[in-house]
Amino acid sequence: MYHFGIGPFAKNPVNVVDLQTKYCLEEVDEDICDCVITPIRNDMNNRFSKEELSELEDKRGEALYVFQKSFSKVKPEVVACLAKRDAESKLDEFIKDLLPVNSGVIEGVESFTQWAKESAEETIDDWTSSKELIDKKYD
Repeated sequence: MYHFGIGPFAKNPVNVVDLQTKYCLEEVDEDICDCVITPIRNDMNNRFSKEELSELEDKRGEALYVFQKSFSKVKPEVVACLAKRDAESKLDEFIKDLLPVNSGVIEGVESFTQWAKESAEETIDDWTSSKELIDKKYD
């Protein structure tokens, strides 16, 4: 459902620009902005050009993979920053916020499964080659 932008995933929950807008400008949470969003965004900016990051906005699977890789790289920094602010619980809050759950969507999963499987199989080869290029940036 995430890959195809269906249900609660209509808006990409791992778009760093959207997350920065949310936590740093709209619903300002300085702990999440400074300790979580900024390190992830900096890591991504150090590894990818602006053009590459822009292209990721349309490639949800790759965007999620890049987000996960960058988050993994900066997680020790994130945890240390939140600990200094006595705000360790903010990490769990942030992660839960990334995983929207809607019971109405869950009810439709079975009918969606077959279609998603067929569509996913078509995109796996393209994604695999992109994944290899992304992995090289993290070596």
